[in-house]
Amino acid sequence: MRRLFPCLCAAGLLLAACSSAPDPHPDEVFDRRNQAARNLEAGNRYFRDARHSEALEFYQLSLEAYIALDEAEGQVTALNSIGKVFFLAGEDDKALDYYTRALALARRRGGAIALLQSANNIAESELRRGGSGQALGIYREILEDGRTGDSGAAELAVLYHNMGAFLRDTEKFPEALDSVQKAVDMNRFEKRFTELAANHYLLSSIYFRQNLLGEARENALAALDYDKRMENSLGIAQDLLALGSIAQKAGDTEEAHDSYKRAFLAYRSTGYARGMRNSLEKLIDTSAKLNLEKEEKQYREAYGQLQPKT
Repeated sequence: MRRLFPCLCAAGLLLAACSSAPDPHPDEVFDRRNQAARNLEAGNRYFRDARHSEALEFYQLSLEAYIALDEAEGQVTALNSIGKVFFLAGEDDKALDYYTRALALARRRGGAIALLQSANNIAESELRRGGSGQALGIYREILEDGRTGDSGAAELAVLYHNMGAFLRDTEKFPEALDSVQKAVDMNRFEKRFTELAANHYLLSSIYFRQNLLGEARENALAALDYDKRMENSLGIAQDLLALGSIAQKAGDTEEAHDSYKRAFLAYRSTGYARGMRNSLEKLIDTSAKLNLEKEEKQYREAYGQLQPKT
């Protein structure tokens, strides 16, 4: 317990003076909580600018502060944020470790938003690993938790988006489209343009898998428009890569080649190695098909330089 240091006064005047004197510790926890929040926001700014090393440093400082304050919600947010940095860096095991810690804490002490955010992150991680069944199991468990009924539209929109991705991967396309459209409606109403970009990107992929290339292209262009509006460099790169794939599947290799080039440059501006490798793989293929021997050689060399060192 904190020790108490009472003000001892002998006369009425002195008593008044003592009672109005500031507590020597009134703002200690308040200041630390504010600093933790500032560190979290600084991390978010660096994250948006794709400066992931700096983001990670501030997220870790925020986590340490929230642990010292025994504040569960702040810890969950910081753990999820750290996990997201590792996720984008391709370090899936580290990302899943932080997400799992966040979900465990949210289950014990968190509210609806913390619970859904953590579940969504784990589900996204499982999706990349091909574990749609596991992800769906996590969602079913979380949705049965009474706290999720108190969540806002933003978290439910993420849930519907991710459910759409899982349903897509099990080829339940009508259900997938319906689920993602619910997310679109929620995010459009709230004018959450970054989320709308992700929704349209997912819709594009659902149509692409059904070989409905016109609808796939329309939604990829919508995603690109929203990502450009929000200056989301990683999103822009993903959208361009998708547009390249759509063009290539439609038989327009030159348009695909151009989109892949633009995607590579966008990824390179962020330093996202996995995205650069994906773009270069596509460029090597289209360069060969277009008989661009010099470009193909350059892309192969660049691809070799980007391979992870063992």
